[in-house]
Amino acid sequence: MAARAPRHLVGAISLSVAAVMLLSGCQIVSRVVMADPSPGTSSVATCVLLRVAPAEDGTDIADTLAATGSVIQARLVATELMYIETSTISPDRVMLGLPSGDDARWRGVAEAPGQVTFVPVPNAFFQSVTDGQPLPAGLVEEPIFDETGIAAASISADELGRPAVALELTPEAADAFDAYAAAHFGERFAIVRDGIVMSAPTINAPEFNGQAQISGLFSEAEAQDLVAIMTGGRLPTSVTELGVASPVDGECSLAAFAP
Repeated sequence: MAARAPRHLVGAISLSVAAVMLLSGCQIVSRVVMADPSPGTSSVATCVLLRVAPAEDGTDIADTLAATGSVIQARLVATELMYIETSTISPDRVMLGLPSGDDARWRGVAEAPGQVTFVPVPNAFFQSVTDGQPLPAGLVEEPIFDETGIAAASISADELGRPAVALELTPEAADAFDAYAAAHFGERFAIVRDGIVMSAPTINAPEFNGQAQISGLFSEAEAQDLVAIMTGGRLPTSVTELGVASPVDGECSLAAFAP
């Protein structure tokens, strides 16, 4: 799924990219800054350093690093933060500059694997699938489709006015979902993100025409974070948080993480 910035943010942010050399000798491959356009200002409050694991399929680490940085950047933009810095540092580091606020939440958005699956729930498990919990033992996860079948995600509300996430499916995923719905009317399916059930509704129509909704007992912020993760897509590999630090002279660099 291609990473993209919400259209309403395009006129409200400025973009700069720079390639420089850090004092440690590690090369910053790219630095992307999405900032409030006020001249001469910096809003960095927290620096986060991540390590990117090698891809399991053997993809070159430089390509994996670039792809990981792009996914994280797209996710953070989708949270509607007005100031973000994302730097990819060879061979395997991503450094984030975040504004003041709930940095733990934004770190969670950046670091989540982002695997989303639509999973059939056989009638034998009808009563045992619970929102906010892993799938029950014994339920074989053979997805109808995964996150690559999500074309767009946005905030919405369910029939009770609670926060929800509206999904637009790709044509291929829409066809697969409609075929499943027609054959399994009245059964449940589970929308699972990183091993946790987000929602497990009952199929109440024979077709959905490429539209779906995730509703559950989550807050508006949690719904926004889910949209952000789906907008950016799945990380191509795992990341490990190496440290969180304050900026040095208003900037994030490896110097901020020196012992």
